[in-house]
Amino acid sequence: IGCTAPDIVGKDHDGKEFKLSDYRGKAVLVDFWGIW
Repeated sequence: IGCTAPDIVGKDHDGKEFKLSDYRGKAVLVDFWGIW
């Protein structure tokens, strides 16, 4: 909290690429999970 996040790149449900910086100035929840 209080630090700049890295500019994470991902794909939305339609396969369109997005960057975290696209949401600059907005509240964003990033939920990381995995199955091992």
